[in-house]
Amino acid sequence: MKRSFQSSSFVNRTWLHYDETDDLAFCHVGLCMVAYWDGKLNSADLDKALITNGFCNWKDTSEAFKKYDSSNCHRGSVDKVIMLLKTTKDIGETLSNIHAVEKEDNHDCLRKILSSSHFLGRQALPIRGDGDETDWNYSQLLTRQR
Repeated sequence: MKRSFQSSSFVNRTWLHYDETDDLAFCHVGLCMVAYWDGKLNSADLDKALITNGFCNWKDTSEAFKKYDSSNCHRGSVDKVIMLLKTTKDIGETLSNIHAVEKEDNHDCLRKILSSSHFLGRQALPIRGDGDETDWNYSQLLTRQR
């Protein structure tokens, strides 16, 4: 009888990933593989069976997975990836903050433009002047508000 991967192996192992096409088990891509690819794993702690090569020794599955679950390699990877997630900001949140700042700057500019136009209209002063654009009343007001 040929041994193979058992779905019961997934119980209490959220890190486990099974590749049906190659009949291999790996530590989930989000943990040890990421730490390995990013060079965050100490080569002395590296367990290639579940990270790079794939695990296929179905005879000793529960004992091997239990041992790996408490290994320095796996624990270190989980700690490093979780710490990275805590210290790194979400790109969407960062872009949203940048967008909010730009939006506020644009509102300030629009307020200055409208305020200058309103002031010139109430004073019955022309926006344009006879000379260069830098001599116009409107340009003079906007440059003073910066």
